[in-house]
Amino acid sequence: KNSLTLTDHGRQVEMLTEAQKSCMKGKELTAKFITFSEGGVPVKKKMHINGLVKESTEIAMSGFDIECKFELDDNLWVAEVDENQFRQAIHNIVVNGCESMDQGGVLTVHTENYIVREHNGISLEPGRYICIDIKDQGKGIPQEDLPKIFDPYFTTKHMSTQKGTGFGLSICHSIIKKHQGEITVESKEWVGTSFHIYIPAASMDV
Repeated sequence: KNSLTLTDHGRQVEMLTEAQKSCMKGKELTAKFITFSEGGVPVKKKMHINGLVKESTEIAMSGFDIECKFELDDNLWVAEVDENQFRQAIHNIVVNGCESMDQGGVLTVHTENYIVREHNGISLEPGRYICIDIKDQGKGIPQEDLPKIFDPYFTTKHMSTQKGTGFGLSICHSIIKKHQGEITVESKEWVGTSFHIYIPAASMDV
């Protein structure tokens, strides 16, 4: 008759816990793949997004000892967004910025109305847009890596950690593109990184 020792029981619990974590990671990964599929088409509604941006930022920063500065335009135009997808995009960028500031710093979130005109260097149709800037004071991104940061699986983080899946920024890019918007990035090593999100303003106010 086989007997189960306390040590064996502990190993079984550990194995089951790891299996549960793997299942949850698989579920999360599947949801991320859906974002790239046709099933990820945004369900938009017209809304003022300052509150959404602020709330999403604060939730994303809850696990970090980082100061946040908000510069939100009170006269921001109305946007037409999928609330859940847009929340995820802001969350991913904010977490990315906080993780880059392991020595501390300030994350600045800025919103403003923006008019895109012909030949202004942004690959968007001319018109009214809302711009969301998220700027960190982190390590920055090497210039040779900037063209690749929105590629799926690309990451400068250690792949054995949960942080290193390489999907966060590529999902942001996918979400913003599906909103007929654009996301750009500027970075300088050991100075910080700025993400600029442009989404079309709604045709009329709510």
